[in-house]
Amino acid sequence: MFKINCKNCDHSKELEKVGACNLDYRNISSFYPKFYCSQCRSKKIDVYANEQSVFQNERLSLCDCGQLIPIPRINNGYTNCIACQENEENPGPAPFMNIPSIPENLRSCPRGHPSVIQMNNEDGSFFIGCSEFSNPRVRCMWRKSI
Repeated sequence: MFKINCKNCDHSKELEKVGACNLDYRNISSFYPKFYCSQCRSKKIDVYANEQSVFQNERLSLCDCGQLIPIPRINNGYTNCIACQENEENPGPAPFMNIPSIPENLRSCPRGHPSVIQMNNEDGSFFIGCSEFSNPRVRCMWRKSI
């Protein structure tokens, strides 16, 4: 479970999943550039796990592959991301997905709720959907193919 905290308005949210993907230390660096505050839309986001800082907006370090390196790895002297470390030990395909960005004009649904990237469980394709889709009181069904 990760805690996402906005540096701009101090809004925070706990996340276990992004779409159908469970978050872990291997894939959170792929999602981090897509995170923004659902309250104020700021991209100044810090990420925590078990009260420990994972990413801080003002302290981001990139691996040679372009992925972010989690702060605990930096603090332990590593200069590469988890995927590169694993690939050095067990070469194979990288475990990251290329997740599309939400275009500016689709950052909210027609009802004004924030949009999120979702993944179709059947074919693995991505689409933009309303963040209130799973809320039983709202059930906004808006979605857009990308």
